[in-house]
Amino acid sequence: MSLVDTARRIAKSHPAAQLPCPLCASSVKGENLASHITKVHAGAVSPSAAEPRAKIDTVPAWRGWRTFLKLPARLALAQNAVVLRGIFAKRSVDLPCEIETGTIVDSRPDAIHGGGEYNTPSVSFDAGTYLRFAGPREIVVACRAKAAHLGVPRGPNRTKWDIELPREAYVAVQYELIDRGLLAVDD
Repeated sequence: MSLVDTARRIAKSHPAAQLPCPLCASSVKGENLASHITKVHAGAVSPSAAEPRAKIDTVPAWRGWRTFLKLPARLALAQNAVVLRGIFAKRSVDLPCEIETGTIVDSRPDAIHGGGEYNTPSVSFDAGTYLRFAGPREIVVACRAKAAHLGVPRGPNRTKWDIELPREAYVAVQYELIDRGLLAVDD
């Protein structure tokens, strides 16, 4: 079953919920998701980034990057854990666990006061969305797109995260968690 099919099935079960579009990550009311896909994304197929194309051990994983130096990383949803694998380390959080969502914040040099100085002021801005999986350890998964926050608790704004996924992969993770009953849908 494709991500678009999964999204349509979940939208049918939760018509009042705000769900992420599987193609553009926009928040769309469940009852309008099918028509949104038909009108806005006519002829589009499930994006390849939504499909896990890597592996961690034997578990399919999505490719992303660590924010530090843009190093490659992979994220997998194993049967009983969320697993993050980078070049140097592997970390996991057992499922079920506490999940929160929120906004990632980034900064750039202030164009008005910028210059070649070391202590140049910067401007902060909302850069996207995150999911935080918390247990004895935590994994924060970010996406540089506004995405539906669904029915999970809102956490504080974050300036650091463990892995950044393309929006299609981020939405695929959300739908996988919904399918497993680990991520609530706010009706």
